[in-house]
Amino acid sequence: MVATVTPGPPAEFPPAEANWAVLDADRAGEVLLVRRARPGDRFVPLGMTGQKKLQDFFVDNKAPSRQRRPWLVTREDGQILWIVGHRLAAVARVQGGTKRLLTLRLGEL
Repeated sequence: MVATVTPGPPAEFPPAEANWAVLDADRAGEVLLVRRARPGDRFVPLGMTGQKKLQDFFVDNKAPSRQRRPWLVTREDGQILWIVGHRLAAVARVQGGTKRLLTLRLGEL
């Protein structure tokens, strides 16, 4: 995983299925972890207000079962920020007041 922090608004946003993401660096936190999804994981998908179980998210989006244990990027406290290749979480989304951008690019794990 490659992480870079830059100032200002993003030049572009990646498509949802991409292996890169742009987050608000200040809201993402100082320590990020990359791990596999675990049973019971929950997150607030970008565009929603309530929590959703990852399993329900994948079923609702008709993801094949082989894609239902993806890589996740979480904060140190365990809060999911990004389901790699699927969806960002609302917690660290880029907003109008975002001052620093965190760009994450997933390479081979």
